[in-house]
Order: sequence, then structure tokens, then C-alpha cells
Amino acid sequence: MSSVFSSEQPPWLSHLNHVLSLEDLTVDEGLTHLQKVERYVSSPIPLQRLVHLRLFASTAKEHGLDVTRTVLLPLIGLLTMDDKVVVRQELPTQIILISQHFVAASSSIASGELSSASPQDNDEGYSLFLESLLPCIARLLHDQREEVRQAASEALVEAAQLVRPADIGRHVLALVLRLAHDDENDSLRMTAAWLLNELSPRLGPELSHQFLLPECVSLAEDPDPRVRRHMAWNLLHIFTILRGPKRLLGAFVGLCEDDNYRVRKACTETISDLCAVLPQDLRASVMLKAFTQLLHDSSNSVRTAAKVHLGMFVATLERAQVTAELAQSFASLSEELDLRQHCAFQFPAVCFTLGEGRWGELRDCFSSLAGSGQQEVRRTLSCSLHVVAKVLGAELTESELLPVFESFIHDADPSVSVGVTNHLAEFLAVVTPSWRESYLPLAEEQLVKATKMDWRARQTLAVQLQGLAGLVTADLCHELLVPLSNTLLADSVAHVRQAAVQTVPAFFSVLSANPGLLWRYADSLQAFARASAFQKRQTFVHIFFAVLTSAEESFESLPDGGAASLLLLFTGLASDPVPGVRITLSKCVYQLPSSVLQAYPSIQEARAFLDGDDAVLKSCPPPPPSIAQTSNS
Repeated sequence: MSSVFSSEQPPWLSHLNHVLSLEDLTVDEGLTHLQKVERYVSSPIPLQRLVHLRLFASTAKEHGLDVTRTVLLPLIGLLTMDDKVVVRQELPTQIILISQHFVAASSSIASGELSSASPQDNDEGYSLFLESLLPCIARLLHDQREEVRQAASEALVEAAQLVRPADIGRHVLALVLRLAHDDENDSLRMTAAWLLNELSPRLGPELSHQFLLPECVSLAEDPDPRVRRHMAWNLLHIFTILRGPKRLLGAFVGLCEDDNYRVRKACTETISDLCAVLPQDLRASVMLKAFTQLLHDSSNSVRTAAKVHLGMFVATLERAQVTAELAQSFASLSEELDLRQHCAFQFPAVCFTLGEGRWGELRDCFSSLAGSGQQEVRRTLSCSLHVVAKVLGAELTESELLPVFESFIHDADPSVSVGVTNHLAEFLAVVTPSWRESYLPLAEEQLVKATKMDWRARQTLAVQLQGLAGLVTADLCHELLVPLSNTLLADSVAHVRQAAVQTVPAFFSVLSANPGLLWRYADSLQAFARASAFQKRQTFVHIFFAVLTSAEESFESLPDGGAASLLLLFTGLASDPVPGVRITLSKCVYQLPSSVLQAYPSIQEARAFLDGDDAVLKSCPPPPPSIAQTSNS
């Protein structure tokens, strides 16, 4: 290979018995990327080789096909045999990046996007990928180290997206079949199991049925239990593509009954996902029987694994398909210390599947989880209490869930109460208005509980206020929610204030039913524009911007010129003495749609005034006319 530069050769190339020194770690920064790659990729220092290997893709893009073919390809070939795993593991990533670049370039040439290219270049990049780069990935698929094979396998899956349909069989499928047929190397057959599954979406139903199905069945009967276990783990995409043909379904059932408990355990980890892509009749017959056997397996390890995934399996069935025995098996998980959190996490899905009518089968389980001494169990259940409420409806929620709701929101562990607060509006939307109104003061209680450092709890509450506003009357909104919102609008943390700003349009909508309350609310907002603290004036800018850009226009119906007063305060901030306020106003004004600008000429005047403000221009210069027109349209 000829050198692309004429500088002195590095000592490890010019002296056979060269002893490494600190000088060898030095990189000549005067060299181009290509020169660095050619010089240092052969360094005896692994880190040097790895660092400069990572320049391959950018070098290929910069210098094109000829340099890639003459300089980089020979180096790639050498690096596939590098003695360091980390180097070989990085190589597939670079090969794919180079391949994607040249295949995309070939496609652009073929479609006429690059008209300056010569006709003979149409397939040159694709040919380089198919005939030179893909074989390097194939070589790494046979590497002795698993991490290298995995990196090469992932690269092959990406490479398959670049291969044209006419070439997929010979250049991709054939590689995998050779791995699957290697009777001397169990590791390669395990690699094949993963690739068969990952490549099936690209191969499609026809090739998958013709070639992948027989290979999967064969690997499911492999003499090595490790191969069979990998096959049990890698069937989802094939099941999805082929919709669970009887032959493949039979192979999976055989794995569920395998002599090796590790294979059966692997089946418990995948059966729920496989079941979800099958027709309902196969779920209720074949898969339900197989899972029931796993639940009663002779191995404790298998039984425990089946219990861990029990809720997810139940969720794939229809209500009538879930037997009383299966429901009881799930409910009993709440009594097993190591499985309670799994039970709590899956409880909403099981409850949704069984429905309101079968709540009696889950009542004791729910009570056990809600009263658990394990904080993580209560936290998990608190985060999904609103989902259970939606399933049960108002009557059962009020009788069965409200005591738990109240217990959780007063829980000694903050993470439990936050789990409820995160979905406060959704939960209260289920109960009747009388109960809902009695629990609204809890929102204020949560704000009082939130410490100065716990700003995320205050942000969560601010988000919930918007949903709560739509659940109450104008009187309650003004009495209970508006004071909370105004407190949060003045919060010391910007994220909290931003969340609170989004509640303002919702409050305008609710309060429009009572013009007097609406005017009082607008008056409280004007206090932000007149505040001595510049942060509050900035907040007012965001408040009015949110009102202007919302679909709700009830602020225009404010009595006694309230809308005009708000607008005057908004535009008047264009002459605020603090540059930060004027800059905030400018950013908001530039984001307003043209319909708003046309409706309010005074905003256009404020915008023109800000365009001459030096402080504003330095921080956020006005966009070019074409961009401004596009953003305002």
C-alpha cells in the first residue's frame, strides 16, 4: 500500500525492534485525517489504533470511493484480525457508517439528484458495499469473542436495510444459514438464532417462511441447550411476520417442555410477547396451556420466572379467557415478598383485562399491595391508581379506592404521595363532583408539603392544575385553584413558573362563566406586570403570550376594558428598564402568528420599537423577512 504522505515513517514501521516510549503516544496534529489513519492505525498501541479507527467513516466521506478502496479497505481487512477485542468490536460500526454513506450516494446518483456524477458511478458505491465491506462484517461474525460477534450481528442487521431485494438472499441470508449449519461451533449457532429473528422483518413473509422457519425449528431442537435457549429468546419478530404457523408454534411449545430448566425459564420470559402477536384462539388454547404448565413446573426457578411474567401474560388474553385459577394465581403474588413489586407493576393491566365485573377476584390483592410495608410497592401502585379508577368507575372507586388514595397522598414517603399527585386530575375526574370538591384542598396541602428544594413536586402540581380546572365550577376554581396557580407563577424555579403559565388559558375558560370572577382573576395577573421584581414582569410576558396563542379567547370578554388593560401592560413592557424583560418580550412577540399581530396593531408597534433596541438586537436579532413570514403564517 502506497503512502499518501511523504513525511518520515513512524518508528514502529521503520525499526523492527523498536521499544515503545512516551513519544509514541504523541500524534502529529499537522497531518490530515487520512494521513493520521494510515500512520496510526498500525500503531502497536491499542488506544492509538482505536482512536484512529473511529476516523474511518469521516475520512471515507471526505475522500470518496477511490481512497476508501485503495487505502481504507486494506486497513479494514487487517483490523478484522487485530489482537485487541475493543478494536475488532468498533470495526463493524465504522463499516456500516461507510456503507450507509456510499449506498446513499449511489441512490442519489441513480435518482438524478447528483447530476454531475458520471453514469458509470451509479452502482460503484453499492458494489463497494456489497463486494468489499459486507464480507468484512461476515468475517467478524465468526470471531471467537461474543462481543465482537454481537457488534457484527447488529451491523449485519443494519446492512440488510441497504441490500437490494434481489441481493438479500445471496449476500445476507446465506451468511446466516452458514452460521446456523455450523455443527462444530455452538456459539455461531446462537448468533444465528439472534440473526434469524432480527432479519425476518427485512426478509419478509415469503423468504422467512421458506428459509427461516425450517432453521428456527431445527435450532429449537439443537442438541446444545444453550442454542435452544437462544432460540426461545429470539422468536418474536418471526412470530409477528408469520403470525405463528403451527410448525413454529409447535417448536415453541416443545421448548416450554424442554428437559433443561434454563430453556423452559427462557420461555417464561418471552411467552407474553409472543402471545400478544398471535390470534386470540391460539392464545386461549395453545399458549394458555403452555403457560399454565410453566406455572406448575417442577423447577422452582421456572415457576418463579413464570410468576414474574404472569400479569403480562394475563394482559394478552380476553376477559373470558382468564380462568379463575389464573386470576387467583396472580392475586396470590401479593403475599410473596419477592414478587409484590412485580404484582403491583402489573396490577393495572390485569385489572383492565378482568374489568369492573371481576373486581372481587382482585380486591384482596389490591388491599394487600396498598398496605404493604415495602415503600417501592406502594409507590408503584400509587402511580397507577388513576388507571384502576378508570376501570372500576365512580361507584367502586369511591367505595374501594378513595381510602387508599387518601392514605397514599398522606404517605410518609414523598415518592408515594407524588405518585398520586402526578395523576391527581385524572383520578378525581372519575369520582362524583361532591367527592371531587372535598378532595380539592389536597392540592394546596401538597404545595405546603413541598419543600423549597423539591421543585419537581411543585412543577407536578402546576401541571395538574390545568386538568383540575376543567373539573370544577368557576366559584371553586377561583376560590381554591387560582391562589395556588398565582403562588406557583411566583415560584423561585423557572420550570415551575413555566408549568404554571400553561394553566392560565384554562382558568380563563372556566372563569368566563362568571365575568366578575374573570375580571378579578385578570386583575391578579396584572399585579405581575406591575411588580418591582423583574422576574414577575417576565412571567407576565409569558402569561399573556400563553393567552394570546391559546384557542380560548374569553379574555376579550373581560368587563370594564380588562382585555385592553392586559394588552397595554404587555406592550408597555417594551420600554421596561430591565433588558431581560424586553428580550423576553421580543422573543415572544416574534413567535406570535400573523393573525394575532393583525388583530392587535399595538403589538406590531411594540415589535417595531423593540427592533430598535440595542440590547434586544444583541441578544435576539429579528429573523430575516422570509423566515419571519414563514413563522408568522
